[in-house]
Amino acid sequence: MVGSRAAGQRICRQSLFETASPTIMEHGTASEPSLASPRLGYTSATPIARAPTPAAVPFTYHPDPKSWQDAEADCVTRGTHLATICSQADSDAVAALSGSAAVWIGLNDKGTEGTWVWAGGSTCSYRNWASREPNGAWGTNEDAVEVYGFGHSSAGKWNDKSGTANSRAYPSEL
Repeated sequence: MVGSRAAGQRICRQSLFETASPTIMEHGTASEPSLASPRLGYTSATPIARAPTPAAVPFTYHPDPKSWQDAEADCVTRGTHLATICSQADSDAVAALSGSAAVWIGLNDKGTEGTWVWAGGSTCSYRNWASREPNGAWGTNEDAVEVYGFGHSSAGKWNDKSGTANSRAYPSEL
């Protein structure tokens, strides 16, 4: 199984960030680790398990780039929303999903400029803004939030971005 992973397998986030060889979970049983990439071995719509917390919600990664609005609409048709990030561990998991590319998350200020809310309605107050963000740069409505990928000097940090003028892959809540 090394080198590939069947659909439905999950990387346990705890082992991803605490050991060199993550444990791959398949239907509740451990199997051989696989880091077939582009980045960390994630494939389209591969759920990531989070460490148990009262509000633990796994993510599903969607690699096809969409505008923030189209990504959220796609999530809603699936009965979910763009990822809600409530802790550094959640932020790390999303950054690991993204590889070198930026991804959308559910945070936005579409309703009221400067009032950041989660698309799914969560009241999580955790924020992981990059330096000098959010900034509404270039006089545009930067109403959506992206997580910088590993290819950026602020990898894992958040940036406000125009959700209509840009396309990104995205994690959703599961």
